[in-house]
Amino acid sequence: MHRPPLVAAATAAAVLALPASATAEPLGPTGPAVHGLAGRSDADVVRRLLDGAERLERTVPERPGAPAPFVVGGAPEAPWDEVPFSPLLTVGTPTSSTLVRVARDGSATGTATSERPLSDLSSAPGGDAEAYRTVPSDGTTRVAPLLRDGGATSLGYPASDVPVAWSPAGDGFVTTVDGRLVARSTNPRFSTPIDVEDATAAAVSPYGGELFVRRQAEDGPTLVVGPAPFSGFEGTTSWTDLGLSAYSPGAPAVGQEPGLGVFAGDELTYLAFTGTDPADGTAHLYVDHQDDFTASGYGSPERVADVGAICGGLAPAFSPDRRMLAHVVAVGPTGAECSELEVHVRSLGTGRRYRASTPDHTVWTVPAGTPVTSLDWRAQNPAAAEWRLDGAHRYEVSAFTAFFYDPDSVDAVVLAGGRSPADALTAVPLAAALGGPVVLTRPTVLGWDTLVAIESTLAPGGTVHVVGGTASVSPRVVRQLREWGYTVRRTGGETRYDVAANVARRLDVVRGGSPDAAFVASGTAFTDALVAGPAAASLDAPVLLSRGSSLPAATRDYLASLGTDAEVFAVGGEGADSVAGDPRTEVVGGATRYEVAGNVADRFFAGWSVLALADGRSWPDAVSGGALMASVGQPLLLTRGRTLPEPTRGQALRTRASLDLVLAFGGSASVPQAALDAAVVAAGDQTTYFGLDLP
Repeated sequence: MHRPPLVAAATAAAVLALPASATAEPLGPTGPAVHGLAGRSDADVVRRLLDGAERLERTVPERPGAPAPFVVGGAPEAPWDEVPFSPLLTVGTPTSSTLVRVARDGSATGTATSERPLSDLSSAPGGDAEAYRTVPSDGTTRVAPLLRDGGATSLGYPASDVPVAWSPAGDGFVTTVDGRLVARSTNPRFSTPIDVEDATAAAVSPYGGELFVRRQAEDGPTLVVGPAPFSGFEGTTSWTDLGLSAYSPGAPAVGQEPGLGVFAGDELTYLAFTGTDPADGTAHLYVDHQDDFTASGYGSPERVADVGAICGGLAPAFSPDRRMLAHVVAVGPTGAECSELEVHVRSLGTGRRYRASTPDHTVWTVPAGTPVTSLDWRAQNPAAAEWRLDGAHRYEVSAFTAFFYDPDSVDAVVLAGGRSPADALTAVPLAAALGGPVVLTRPTVLGWDTLVAIESTLAPGGTVHVVGGTASVSPRVVRQLREWGYTVRRTGGETRYDVAANVARRLDVVRGGSPDAAFVASGTAFTDALVAGPAAASLDAPVLLSRGSSLPAATRDYLASLGTDAEVFAVGGEGADSVAGDPRTEVVGGATRYEVAGNVADRFFAGWSVLALADGRSWPDAVSGGALMASVGQPLLLTRGRTLPEPTRGQALRTRASLDLVLAFGGSASVPQAALDAAVVAAGDQTTYFGLDLP
């Protein structure tokens, strides 16, 4: 795995915690469920799923007449050997934007003024969404998905003073409002202020964990680097001055060494800015080619181009493949240099460095007297990858999810009866806490598929947690597990409500204390508990069951044992009715099961990179998939036959900037291809650094 660019000893694929200097400031309901933007690392999710797919294909042989366990569709026929070339450069002014088409050699092939008056355009890292301000301004920065047929609904955020800086995973961006940096998620509920004074511009590192900031110090502008609260590789945890104040730098741009992705292990980062030469005061475009994986790797910028004058400190812009760098050159008369501007594109030189000797092209002459407010390249990446986890029946689909868990790190497996939905659904948070899968078994016999899943995931002597009574998982199954060398612990109960409460208590033991939150869902409407599982796991909370609109004694007693500060999340209509009198309760409901699923995702997840889909009319294929998504910090959304319900589509459109994979659990009878195709369209294109079909 790759080392982060600024802290050589840091561990990649880690979950970022908010640093002490950047505290959470949620935009919405407070409480343990609303936290900072940091979540499961996008790099961790990608690597985990790719490794699991490889294990599954390597372990499960072809079976004549049986569906392939793992189906990939819609991906390129061969791996991409480099980031696709993008010819689209947008030059923004205070009143309009101009699209410049750029050839591979950096020359212009044509221009067109936008029919949509807007400014400060900033494209998401997949090229499938954009942030901008309208002209005339409506006082907001708007974020909208890009759709071929148009009609996309935008979200409004407080207006940024400068173009927003997207995170490389597309899960959020940094805005600058009145000199204050704020990191925002594509989910408007989530926001985190960045505690650095007098900041005027920012750029997020390719790894997502670090923020390069231009700030005004006592002796003039400087560039500093510090923590960014996005999901990504763990980076620096404190602010460091990069030692570039002598250059009076403008806004920074950051790009990774081209031809390599964040997993390559030996790539470096480029830092570009306009500034003045400390020796003679002339204005230049500089590129600081990072020399090692620490902050001291910066501080020796190379003069790349004469820019005539510093006109507003506008950030240059690396193309998505990092092989070209766009910047502005002042060509006006002496004393009024900034009255006339040109947009130039400089190509990468030998040794993967930008140099003054590399080709430079004038791609557009700006109308006289017009300032340039933004430079933006739009990526043209492959569509979201399409995967399907299939099987001949529910037990195979469940078994195949187990291969996505690293056997070297799994200490326990949760086993539930394949005819007992309530038991299986409440087991998801327990499995997530134990770091293992939920595997379904036939009630009276341990099938080969279930056994292979356990054997491939859990070492002999490991613990299998059986959830449910003997009617769900018979004593014969337990005996077979013990004969194969596993330790078995059963968590049962007389009713499904007792089982759920006892699983919650088992989770208390694993956790080492009572939770700060609990979820309550209907014990008869399985979909509410299904979508609650990943959300509950994100808070290390249990899923309890209601009996219609009333609370069974087992559920009531467990909730009573929690502190008065604990939050109770009622998911769905019946769950809400059952705890209506509890002052700790927050309802997460909806008019339909599909709307409930979308609202749960909206309430508990700042963003996600996997659009996980399960049949909203059946539970078996979904329950193990929900446990897998819980383990990688992703929500589960629902389909309805051939239709992609509007709540599911809406969530995909809003988060398409970060979606790299659409993953369906079950065969075409569960998630028909038409629904999967619609989901891929809504999910947009893969992000440049983390896309599964990109380096």
